[in-house]
Amino acid sequence: MAKKRMYRAESINNLEVAKLLEALRGRNVTFAMDVAKRELVGVFMEVPEKVLCSVSWKAPTETMRMVEVLSQAAGVCTLAVALEPTGTYGDAMRGLMHGLGLPVYRVSPKRASDAAEIYDGVPSQHDSKCAAIVGWLHGQGRSELWTEVSPELRNLAAVTEQMQLFSKQYHACLNRMEAKLARHFPELGEQLELNSATLLALIGKFGSPAAIASSESNARALMERVGKALLSSDKVDRVLELARTTTGASMTEGERECVKALAVETDRQRREMAAARKKVEEQALEHASVRRVSEAVGKVTAAVLYVEAGDPSTYKSAAAYTKSLGLNLKIKNSGKPADQGQLKITKRGSSTARAMLYMAVLRLIQTDPRFKAWYGRKVARSDGKYKGKALVALMRKLAKALWHVSRGGTFDSSKLFDDARLGLAA
Repeated sequence: MAKKRMYRAESINNLEVAKLLEALRGRNVTFAMDVAKRELVGVFMEVPEKVLCSVSWKAPTETMRMVEVLSQAAGVCTLAVALEPTGTYGDAMRGLMHGLGLPVYRVSPKRASDAAEIYDGVPSQHDSKCAAIVGWLHGQGRSELWTEVSPELRNLAAVTEQMQLFSKQYHACLNRMEAKLARHFPELGEQLELNSATLLALIGKFGSPAAIASSESNARALMERVGKALLSSDKVDRVLELARTTTGASMTEGERECVKALAVETDRQRREMAAARKKVEEQALEHASVRRVSEAVGKVTAAVLYVEAGDPSTYKSAAAYTKSLGLNLKIKNSGKPADQGQLKITKRGSSTARAMLYMAVLRLIQTDPRFKAWYGRKVARSDGKYKGKALVALMRKLAKALWHVSRGGTFDSSKLFDDARLGLAA
């Protein structure tokens, strides 16, 4: 049974700094924090787990006062900082700690949450206790050094976030466009791609099939100008014919103007997304690790993986990188034989990164004969029941390969599969 721990935190305004510094002098100390938007709590702990003092302060008004105390503490003891990577607020504190020249360590939020009852026998969680748990886990070696992000990576992260934002907005507009056309002009989607510049320009100009039919010459000229050589005259004729004979519901003037505005906005978002994607591709080439990975999965996918999960080359092993993506396996077979358990991935880490890997695997199945043959064999053996599991298995293989590529290797699918077993041997 763990001994009873006290969690009362002293306000920074009531803290006796001189007394604290004397208590810290000459010790090996961890300052562990529970980071929040407004109220923050930090615990000074002598490694590995003895709590010396708990301090609370309000952000941002009292944060610099706390920074001053930590600066003084660093002068009288060996001081390190530990916290959870809680996003925006955690990043801000990490930057301040690095500015003091202090080493910063991060502790997994999941690990900290799981340790709540182990720490003192009580499953409750509150600010002071959470901070103490972070320091305790750090003292046990359950943390990792959290280095400052380079300006280059921050720029890449910013343009990638911008691309993802425009993509989300674009697809939201596209879904609304699809619903409007299904009601008023369902035949148009069979002739032109929903996301094509021609369709968006046509609807943005005229709005309704009736308006297109009443101005066929102008509609024809617009489609020929935007579609150019990609749009045949037969398809133009067919679109104009369908505008006259559509089975869609008639439109009021207000509905027509709404659809026109939606088409214009969708086209604008399409252009913004394309421009942002180009920026990502350009900046991806400026990072050696991203550039190497991009040779296997493309520049955009490589950039997103880099931003969401970090540089693969910084992980100790391919298994560690796979784990960070939530692709490591877990089994649930309580009360059952070992061979009857459910084997699934943990899905920890970034879902965006896993989605990009998933799309990369789909592309490789289409372009790489080994990926295609391996996937085909797995699906055939299960009578098509385990397509999803086969894709996940390929995602795991690809993640491990990308780790090796990031460390200077070359992407070679022959290293991932046995050509003889796949029937691809020369």
